[in-house]
Amino acid sequence: MKVRRELGYPPPETTHNLEYLIQNGWIEKEIEPYTGPRSRTFGTQREVYNISAKAVDLFEEGSMFSSNPPVHELVIAGDYNIVQVGPNTYAYARYQDLQSALLRLLQGVFVTEDLSPTQKFEAIADIKAIQAQLLKPEPEKSLLNKLKEGLGFLANVTGLSTFVLTVLQHWPF
Repeated sequence: MKVRRELGYPPPETTHNLEYLIQNGWIEKEIEPYTGPRSRTFGTQREVYNISAKAVDLFEEGSMFSSNPPVHELVIAGDYNIVQVGPNTYAYARYQDLQSALLRLLQGVFVTEDLSPTQKFEAIADIKAIQAQLLKPEPEKSLLNKLKEGLGFLANVTGLSTFVLTVLQHWPF
């Protein structure tokens, strides 16, 4: 894991980002007693930060004990079969496997440290655009294929290549 100095974030930006994660429930802040040799200098309590259950569920897709609805819950909307494939992620029934693969790829892009912020932003935008098209019974195939080509560089990123391969295996266009 990289320390703040290696990432180049100044202390105020680090504090701001940490507070955001705490306020949104991704990180939990705990106070624990500190009895180390410098407790007189620094006090008798210290702050410790842990990843929350909400954040773990995001990347591990929850467990059978989660209070979230099942991942493949069927939702009927009008005359179309829309399937829920993840939290706030839906697809037309024919494309549910592709949508699930895209969701895993999206999560991988979020956590990888091998992409620049610009590369992450562009990949996330393209994946979200593909996901939006998969809500249609007849998505725009030329647009989807163009977006897929823009994601090709992810196949060379450590840890993302298997996710990209899974997307390609389910790609019907």
